[in-house]
Amino acid sequence: MKLTMRNRLIAAASCAIAAVLLTTSAAIATGLTWPATRELEGLHAWELRDAPTGTPFAGWQLLGSTLLHGPVVAIGTPVAAGDGSAETVIAMLKQAGGDDAEFVVASDRVVGSLRRIHYGEQRAGLPVICGRADATLNQRGEIMRWGLRSHASFPVRDKHLLDMASCAEQFPRFSGERGWVVERSSAAWFPDDERRDLIPVYWVRIAGTLPEERWEGIVSAVSGEILLEWPGIAEETVSGTVTGPYWQPYIQSPVQFAGFAHSTVYVDSASTITDMDGGYSIDRPSPEWISARLHGPYVAAENEDAPPGDLHRNLSPPYAPTNLQWSTGEAAAPELNLFYHTTLIHDWYKVLDSAFDALDYPMPAVANVGSGYDNAFWNGYGTYYGSGSTYQNFAMFSDVIYHEYTHGVTDGIYPDGMLPYIDQPGALNEAWSDYIACSINGDPLMGEYLLPNNPYSAFRDLENDLVFPQNWQGEVHADSRFVSGALWRIRAAMGLEFTDALAHFARYGLAETFLDYLISVLETDDDDGNLANGTPHSTLIYNSFGIHGIGPGDRPQFEIRELSYVADGSGGSIGNGNRYMEQGETVALNFTLANAAPLYPPPAENVDVQVMTADESVTIVNGSQTIPVLPAGAQQALATVLLQIAPGGADRWLELTIHITANGGAVTFDHAFEFTIGRPHILIVSDDPNTNVEHFVVDAIRAQGRVFERVEPTGDHAVGPEFFPLTGMVVWLSGNQSGSIITEEDQDRLEQFMTAGNKVVLSGQNIVDDLAGSDFATRVLGVEITTDSLLSNAVTVWDTPLPIGAWYLITGSRGAANQRQVSALTPTGDSRLVGRYSRTPNGPGAILEFGSGNGLLFGFGIEAVSGMATGSAPVEELLTSLYEWAGPLLDAPGEVRRATVPEQLAVQAVYPNPFNSVTSLVYAVPERQLASLQFFDVLGRLVETHTLTGSGAYQWNPQVSSGIYFARLKSEHEVSPAVKLMLMK
Repeated sequence: MKLTMRNRLIAAASCAIAAVLLTTSAAIATGLTWPATRELEGLHAWELRDAPTGTPFAGWQLLGSTLLHGPVVAIGTPVAAGDGSAETVIAMLKQAGGDDAEFVVASDRVVGSLRRIHYGEQRAGLPVICGRADATLNQRGEIMRWGLRSHASFPVRDKHLLDMASCAEQFPRFSGERGWVVERSSAAWFPDDERRDLIPVYWVRIAGTLPEERWEGIVSAVSGEILLEWPGIAEETVSGTVTGPYWQPYIQSPVQFAGFAHSTVYVDSASTITDMDGGYSIDRPSPEWISARLHGPYVAAENEDAPPGDLHRNLSPPYAPTNLQWSTGEAAAPELNLFYHTTLIHDWYKVLDSAFDALDYPMPAVANVGSGYDNAFWNGYGTYYGSGSTYQNFAMFSDVIYHEYTHGVTDGIYPDGMLPYIDQPGALNEAWSDYIACSINGDPLMGEYLLPNNPYSAFRDLENDLVFPQNWQGEVHADSRFVSGALWRIRAAMGLEFTDALAHFARYGLAETFLDYLISVLETDDDDGNLANGTPHSTLIYNSFGIHGIGPGDRPQFEIRELSYVADGSGGSIGNGNRYMEQGETVALNFTLANAAPLYPPPAENVDVQVMTADESVTIVNGSQTIPVLPAGAQQALATVLLQIAPGGADRWLELTIHITANGGAVTFDHAFEFTIGRPHILIVSDDPNTNVEHFVVDAIRAQGRVFERVEPTGDHAVGPEFFPLTGMVVWLSGNQSGSIITEEDQDRLEQFMTAGNKVVLSGQNIVDDLAGSDFATRVLGVEITTDSLLSNAVTVWDTPLPIGAWYLITGSRGAANQRQVSALTPTGDSRLVGRYSRTPNGPGAILEFGSGNGLLFGFGIEAVSGMATGSAPVEELLTSLYEWAGPLLDAPGEVRRATVPEQLAVQAVYPNPFNSVTSLVYAVPERQLASLQFFDVLGRLVETHTLTGSGAYQWNPQVSSGIYFARLKSEHEVSPAVKLMLMK
């Protein structure tokens, strides 16, 4: 069937998206990170602090960068832009961000209904790489979104000591091969995010004599070190073959004929250009010959292996219409195919974006490059296609041609000095080329016939479920599939015309990261200049990108905030107000539900909130409530929930769950927490502010069903008397803390507590160091330190009140494994040794009983008791011995939890949450399974992963910045629901 060029363009506009995974010589760039990528990690909510009163951006949603210490993304209700000049806009942004960096306009253009201004940061007249500011103005001239990535707080390190030529010579290609020259170079500053300063550099592009010989990099102008380098061409292997004057889509496809648009026709010495259907008309007196060339205003097809194609005919009167038809006799099939499809994709873009003219020149499109060359590339000026060795001729695949041409379009949209071919910028570049090529050809696979006669050799598939960052590979072609996959999903729902325009015009936002591009897509879709109220297709866009791990997705991110419970007579509660929730009282429970999703995704709708407990002695009043709509970024305080606790019954833990469903049951969220009923007879003092090693003891006591109160002293603050039980036992755990562990006020209260007949346990490798020689140590404890930093792993009991003969291993994976400075104890006065280090009765003193008989001092931290050695007692047995020692002072515990084999993966945050250094998570893994405990940041990046089996508690001590994180368990068979953790350093 014969198709005109116009028909072909229409047909091309109704095709689908495809995906290709390409090999590349860009492997040298694998793993390198563009500074903007790091600077957008760990984004968190930001407030307009210290801004002048009446800032126009009050109430906007801002995301701040930990590295840049300032807001980098701001979206809110549109704000008037003063006189609308670029100078006024940047002044407003700098005022709002509290920034004094120098910015210059790099791009200011109107595309569609949006005006997009891009500023480049400068220091001392030179650009700062990745320093930028952006503002998007709606059709009313109002600012609807802005960004500010300033390095104003980064001081300049050194000067440009080396000249550009010296830096260019650092590239092995430059100095090792003849004929290379510097094609482009510019001095700049490069942000060192680790040292937080600016390095003087040159951004250098070098070129050899061959068209594919292009290389770029950033070189230190002080040391000559190559900081980053990447290919100066966007290379790739593509798929799709055709045969004849043009082949579509494969080389095996039937030959089709169509008019060659924009080709040059010579009649004698005069020339003309054919129209869209290949027609031409020219007036010449007595013409003698006519000739057609595969050159025109937009394409210059060439064959590296032969002279340019020439279709020549002699003319003689009468001059009837002369139809010229190319065949493979006048030009090679790859040369013909290149001309046709390069012309087609040029005209396709003209239909889509008539104002784009960056490629309106006779672009070289060269076939049969190299000898058996297995690749194709855009080199900054033209497209080049190898004849193939393992693969077939690349110029015979239409999607390869569309893909390489689209690299040129991206190059024409982006200013110099942006979008390097590494990391997320490079993946974006590849994603756009994949999407456009595959959308025109209507096939989600790309390259399925690139290997001869092999339809299963497709390299990339846009119909994928890859999730960023879990499936990140650090290679731009593989990593492009997150974005191209998101665009494919939008196209499947909305069709090609909508999605092609959306994907293309969003590039004018000059995104450098996946999140940048998502925001630009939303801006492009917006119809009223206000991103805060959503866009016509925002639900689909958030969902499509969110499925691939980019942005917040379309699901709400629920958080329980400001949780409190009292029984002091306020808010409908009934009680004596003594801090404790006791039998017969009514507890007023208050909390706020927040939808913490950033960037204004769809709101949560029909939010059903249920407060539940399995404790039949507790009646819940007002425990079921509904919030009709909860927008992203909003929060709502729930009405007070009353918990009526029946009189009588044992002291126990009340376990509650706030169960939330929304969006018709599509979204569920559970927040579990607990508090005690009754006044606990055990007080645990966690006196180590820097670690959470004491959780080994706390978790064991909780698992035994014991009711306790826990307090964490801060600084030199003493434990208040209101925390001490009326009767019972205090367990003081100092963990790894050293220095002032027990204040003088604490000492007095502990002495009074024991004088009243109660029990005290003091534990820690440094707990007596600061007390040595004090009145408290001499008179109350009756102890002197014989040795500090003793190295011993075994402690044996040789006297009551602990079981004689019992021994404890203070190392091993079930304990804290933190004992480095254990103390040897010597009794004085009426005190006596109960246990000694080693397995003999002659070892140094390890456990001491006070003279009063009401206290035990451990010269080591009982959190390290592991029970890992045969015959050694675990910490649970030691704790049971302490309960027996405390005797009737402790009420009988409630029902003890029995360990069960879990049926499915489960993980939950225990304590504390929020936390400032360490938190503990209880996990459960079914028998004979392995699972990975994975931690992600709010953007979905994998932070840490750890292999676990069985059930237990995991102590997380992250080395990351403050922010919101998520933890989940993943095995070969299932994935647990994620729990949210808030780190506040």
